[in-house]
Amino acid sequence: MALASQFGKKIAPIVVEDVEGSAIPPMLSRLNYIFATDRDRIENAIDTLCAALSGCAEWAREHSHYLQLALEWDRAGSPSRLLLQEDQLAHAVKWLASRPEEMPPSSEIVQNFIAKSQILSGFVKSYNREKLKAISGKLDPLLRAHIEAVRKSLNFFPPPHIAPGAGLNQWDEVATLENFIADKSRLRTH
Repeated sequence: MALASQFGKKIAPIVVEDVEGSAIPPMLSRLNYIFATDRDRIENAIDTLCAALSGCAEWAREHSHYLQLALEWDRAGSPSRLLLQEDQLAHAVKWLASRPEEMPPSSEIVQNFIAKSQILSGFVKSYNREKLKAISGKLDPLLRAHIEAVRKSLNFFPPPHIAPGAGLNQWDEVATLENFIADKSRLRTH
């Protein structure tokens, strides 16, 4: 019972014979029972059990999957390489928020595993943003110098004055690079 509770597993107690109230463990006594004694119709017990489990089956399968990943992560000493990556993380966060009311909360270790994955994802995004800024700072002057060199080689004539086919690829290159620089500037402001 304690292990099932610790790992956020749903418990469906099935009563197959009468038991005195004092013999029932406290954690079990607070749950709703499914009665399947000789006095009860077995079909009713099966229907009740199926109804209790059917709406939660997919969520419970996902919980088992994330629990397995979290336990592996924990047993290995919580290395960041075993945390969820961006695509897996988005799915896990959505799954965690979709818990059916009748399901117990996800286990603490799964919640911690997903939370640590979110923290790492934030660090990775921040690092990549800073890396892009650093690369852009070095790349922008080189691109601008190249644009100027191409323009000089074309004698500063705008594209409409170029004879058909002459230098058109170089003007396309200039336009593409200028658009690239402008797009990067817009991205940095967001």
